[in-house]
Amino acid sequence: MSKRKESSSRTNSKGSVLSSASKHAKTAKQTLEGMLAEIKELETPPPSVLPPGASNAAKELEKRKEMEKEYRKKRSTFGTKLRDDLIKEWNKGKDRDMEKVELYLEASKVLLTKLNLPLSHNFVAGDKDTEKDLLVAMDILEIGARFSVAKTESSSDPKGIREFERYISQLKHYYFDMDKYVRKQSKHMFEILGMNLLNLLSQNKMEEFHMELEIFPHLDLALKDPYIKKAVEIEQWITEGKFNKIYELQKAKLDDLRNVGLTSPGFKYFVDHLESTLREHSVGIASIIGAAYEKLSMQCAMQLLNLNDSNKLASIIKAQNWTVKEGHIYFQTNKDTSDEIPAEQLMKNALMYADELETIV
Repeated sequence: MSKRKESSSRTNSKGSVLSSASKHAKTAKQTLEGMLAEIKELETPPPSVLPPGASNAAKELEKRKEMEKEYRKKRSTFGTKLRDDLIKEWNKGKDRDMEKVELYLEASKVLLTKLNLPLSHNFVAGDKDTEKDLLVAMDILEIGARFSVAKTESSSDPKGIREFERYISQLKHYYFDMDKYVRKQSKHMFEILGMNLLNLLSQNKMEEFHMELEIFPHLDLALKDPYIKKAVEIEQWITEGKFNKIYELQKAKLDDLRNVGLTSPGFKYFVDHLESTLREHSVGIASIIGAAYEKLSMQCAMQLLNLNDSNKLASIIKAQNWTVKEGHIYFQTNKDTSDEIPAEQLMKNALMYADELETIV
């Protein structure tokens, strides 16, 4: 009898959890639909409101401009409120509701793409309304970039990184092309651009990394920022094979990084995901060592590879098919003669070509 009660209790418990999740999803959907409906109403002034059959074309045009200005103001007000709600939820940190953040971002995408919030009027340098709209759009995109990394970290879904890259491509437009319209520099700009640099390093895109640095209008000033400075240092460590410094950085806790100005969890995420790049560069260095030496002690090999972890050395030994005996690594020493230069044959060919040229002349 008690077993039946327990089974019934579990079933009821599961049912209540599913019911709660279903209600939550339904509420979220209704919230998003409500926001999208509000946005749709702000798309364009209804033509029926215009004075029908106005005889004076100039008056009609003036009326239209006034209505467009009114709708622009409504769109701007709605965008500001949406941005403020998004920031408020995001700033809750670990207590933030990620689903709610995603809902706000979905509505914001519609507002920014369908309505072109920051592009709904001609830009005017020094115009406060223009600057306000651009700042709203930039704030939304910055949270979108950081959210996509946080989502990837929690779910291990690679789609999040692609979303991050899309946000970056839009934000660079605001950071570097809109500076004459936006006088206030974003306090998150270098953090997000630093994350972008590390994302390129994590994919071993060294050329793109240096191309990104070239677009900074004042690189000397950017290098004073801890995020950009650290990204450049990491690239140098990879190039020089100083992987031990990167491993030490990966072991550091976020609280330790905060002491040197690196407060972003997203930045730490990309630092922790440099493994594939380090592996590729380690293999290259290991191949050179294998060609240069017949044998090395384990300690010397770790020093040459800049490793401080014997497990990482073991994985390289396995990948390179090296042999370990009595604390020494023995490398493959079979000489490949396929690269030897056939000097005699080359001389014969050269003389033959000379004879043929003399005949032609």
